[in-house]
Amino acid sequence: MKKAKHNNFVRFCLTTLLTTAATTSAATWTGSAGDNSWNNAGNWDNNVVPTKSDVVIINGDFTANYDVSGNVERDNTTTIAGNSTVNVTGKRFLHARNTANTTMNIGNNATLNHTGEYFIVGTGQPGFINQNGGTVNTNINLGFFINDSTNSTGSSYNLNSGNLNVTYTAGYGTDDFRNRILGRNASGLFNINGGHATFSVNPSIDRRIYISGPSQLNITSGSAAFNGFKWFCVGKTTAGIAELNLSGGTLTYNPREDGAFVVGGEGVEGHLNISGGVMMVNSGQGLWIGDGNGSLKGITMQTGGCVVVANDVVIGRAVTAVDSYYQMDGGLLSCNTISVPAENAAPGAQFIFNGGEIILNGDQTGILAQTWFVEAANTRTIYDAATDTTRIYRNVATANNPTPAVNTLKYGVPAPGDKVEAILSWNTGLVSDPNSASFNNTNTAITAHKLYLSRGDINDPNMDLVATIPASGATASYTATLNYDKPYFWRVDEVAGANTFAGQTWFFTTPIDIPVINQISPAKQYITSGQPVSITTTYSTISPITSVTWYLNGIAIDDAADSNVSVTFDNESATITIDAMAQSYEGNFTCIATNAGGDSVPSTAAFVEMYRAVAYYAFEDNIDDSASGKLGVFAGTAPVSFSDGISGKALALDGIDQFVTITNPVRDDFTIEFYVKTSASNSGSNWYNGIGLIDAEVSGNANDMGSCVLNGKFAFGIGNADITMSSTSSINDGLWHYCVATRNAATGVMEVYVDGELENTVTGPTGTKAASASVVIGKIQTGTNYLTGLIDEVKFYNFVLDELTIADNYYTMTGESPCVTSRRPSAIFDIDGNCIVDIADFAKIAAHWLECGIYSQCVPAIQ
Repeated sequence: MKKAKHNNFVRFCLTTLLTTAATTSAATWTGSAGDNSWNNAGNWDNNVVPTKSDVVIINGDFTANYDVSGNVERDNTTTIAGNSTVNVTGKRFLHARNTANTTMNIGNNATLNHTGEYFIVGTGQPGFINQNGGTVNTNINLGFFINDSTNSTGSSYNLNSGNLNVTYTAGYGTDDFRNRILGRNASGLFNINGGHATFSVNPSIDRRIYISGPSQLNITSGSAAFNGFKWFCVGKTTAGIAELNLSGGTLTYNPREDGAFVVGGEGVEGHLNISGGVMMVNSGQGLWIGDGNGSLKGITMQTGGCVVVANDVVIGRAVTAVDSYYQMDGGLLSCNTISVPAENAAPGAQFIFNGGEIILNGDQTGILAQTWFVEAANTRTIYDAATDTTRIYRNVATANNPTPAVNTLKYGVPAPGDKVEAILSWNTGLVSDPNSASFNNTNTAITAHKLYLSRGDINDPNMDLVATIPASGATASYTATLNYDKPYFWRVDEVAGANTFAGQTWFFTTPIDIPVINQISPAKQYITSGQPVSITTTYSTISPITSVTWYLNGIAIDDAADSNVSVTFDNESATITIDAMAQSYEGNFTCIATNAGGDSVPSTAAFVEMYRAVAYYAFEDNIDDSASGKLGVFAGTAPVSFSDGISGKALALDGIDQFVTITNPVRDDFTIEFYVKTSASNSGSNWYNGIGLIDAEVSGNANDMGSCVLNGKFAFGIGNADITMSSTSSINDGLWHYCVATRNAATGVMEVYVDGELENTVTGPTGTKAASASVVIGKIQTGTNYLTGLIDEVKFYNFVLDELTIADNYYTMTGESPCVTSRRPSAIFDIDGNCIVDIADFAKIAAHWLECGIYSQCVPAIQ
């Protein structure tokens, strides 16, 4: 049977920061109810629909539908990961409305689909959405805000990977604040560090995109595209400075025909800072620096990167945009023309050219004569008739446009040997370059770069010559191995023949290291109730460890408030110890180590559980689990019914569509025991071909398991790779039978018992078998094969019951005495095979006492 692979269920380590005293809990989606409804308690591991204040985890191959008529609110950590899809429909998506620092994490191949009026990251408090993969689709008719009130200052959407697609479905009407992608009334951050963000509207709909003051759109890598809008405006509202910072990646604006990209909008100053990457303004009315109704000035600072405008760059278009300017110190600007309009021009509007390269259409060599064009010394213009373009550049003899930029903090990445690797790069100086082709600043006059670097002492700016690098192009670089948390001064001197042009002194700092967790052990433990248990994590760090926080199922552990828990740590390892194991400490333990540099990445999980009966369904007119308090979920068109069981009542199933779904309580070693009364059976070779009894089958070559009635026998199977074993006794005779299946995760040994007696043993695959978050009773989980009959006294253990205990359980329930296989007498002496050597066996021997057929001792010789 070919099956599609499903991901194993895992839990994420989550830090929940609460501003209220309300009790919260963690809810993990299991989808056990089968209807994909967020509001069905049976779809959550604790059988309770989470409130907006609960931690929520949806991770696996799941679909969850959150459909409400009012607002959708989240005030605690939400994680959507794996291959999960979450569909959210509501009037408004209000994230972090009441609780500060509410976080949503989206990763792997997960998908979040949203439809409504607004999508707000920080509503009444600071909120954060971290997208590290997957896809977010939001269709809104009003607005996409990063923050929505002064209380939500500092909210951020961090796109690190994956796709964000925002579609506006209606015009803005009279409420223009709805266009502010970075909110209103407070600062917010839209950080694109990878992945792709696309904002779209039908060009026939009048919509505008604003970055409000004092918010920022920061693009370091990946891409952002804005399609069909009338305006893209850096600047809105009445406070602060709105900023767009492009240091890498691509920003594309595809406006409608009458649209423009505006820096310096309405009410606040707008700044466009370009140090790298590519910015493209395609068609429309071009790039305007300083424009709008009541606008303050617009400022564009370009030190690198590439800006391509299909139309004009216009500075000071509105008379109110006083002192607006475009300053270019490096990089490339390509446009039709640069102008300051004579009519309605803002006083003080300028284009300031200090370096880089400008490409204009046609012969515009006269631009240097314009009073508003302020150029540095040695600026040149060349008209190329073949391409009908004008090139503006500057002969700069010294190295320029450094990376890291001047005063960059925490620059560099970890390197072997507790070091930092910092790539230092710069533009080659130009001595003379009258014939250079466009986009190519290569200058053969510069023959070498002399790189000087300080020793990492803020009080000693003296620099040593560390490398002489041959000049081979428009740029050069050097990879330096440095120390953590140090200041460094550096400069590059350019060598041209016998001349050396001394460079400027630049400065940056390297990052403070953060701890790196190496391992956590033991990864899995089963402990007897009341016994001590310890978990240890090791890590690497340079700065001293200041704290270690342990988490149980995503919730921080307060060891100071729990006398049963103690935590110790040093600069190499940390240990958490529980003095007396109890059920409240079961689950996944993770930790985060902290030093002056910040928090480590969360550790992997260590699983701890007590040896015990982890689930018990007696079916006494209900489908409740008396061992852990979890509720089963009944499915079927007919009402659930109960009948006389082996003890009290039993679950009665009609064989048509009735079954019960429960949360999967086992994963490694386990025992499943139950009583069944049926006449049903299916034929086949694998357990998922049979009539389902207790089953957790998952499609594909998965780590699953299950049991059934197969060829009349009790069958038990394990997946990856599939193996099925059967009893020797038939159980489909309409009588009650006690069925037990055990499995050892380390050895792979599997056993089946019928009526207290061991009937088969095989060795199957090892390891955890918990691919399914749910178990069904009365069918095969992935198909039909419904059971007609009764099931009673279903119990799961997280360890392997021994055969004496199994025999005792059967005897206690029925009063019948099974034969313990390991104690069975030899068949030589147990003549009648009743598992005891007694007088009956002696009588069989004595009835033929001294019978003899030995020739010639007993048999007379032939005469």
